[in-house]
Amino acid sequence: MIGGWILGRQALAADAAPNAGADPWLRSKGALARLYAAQVLSGAPGLAEGLAEGWDELEQVAAEALVG
Repeated sequence: MIGGWILGRQALAADAAPNAGADPWLRSKGALARLYAAQVLSGAPGLAEGLAEGWDELEQVAAEALVG
């Protein structure tokens, strides 16, 4: 999800840049942010559900066991 935030910020900054229309790299930022949102962020609700499960098991593990 952080990737979507970064791409969104880049797209907004690229859109505000003085030479945004002339630079293909800057023009691509908006399209890339939209693609990321459609392909990756659309799956975020399902990922959140999976991350929320399993806390009971993790709480039973001693902190020392988690350190390499």
